[in-house]
Amino acid sequence: MTLAVAATVIALTAGVGEELFYRYWMQSRLEALAGRWIGILATSLVFGLVHLGSHGAGLGVDLRIATVIASQGVFGVVVGYLWSRYRRFWVCVVLHVAVNGTLVVLHLLGLA
Repeated sequence: MTLAVAATVIALTAGVGEELFYRYWMQSRLEALAGRWIGILATSLVFGLVHLGSHGAGLGVDLRIATVIASQGVFGVVVGYLWSRYRRFWVCVVLHVAVNGTLVVLHLLGLA
């Protein structure tokens, strides 16, 4: 039960916190400075790089960087596009929490 509660709290705080910082704050400012797609891509790259510490364990450095940039970066582009297109914070948060929650459940079930 403690593990389930902790996983839920982490999924919610990471989803809300990361979307506040990366989309609402960073991407919005980069879009205003450099344009829509530069803002989306630059924010997605930073978002991907920040996840190096928590993703890709057991891989060599080059493969780890490529895997994390690909998976987290692509996710960042998708969420970044949604933010840029609709400017609905809750849509980004719901998607982020759903993805995090799904991955946590798969991990707890031994499937990821």
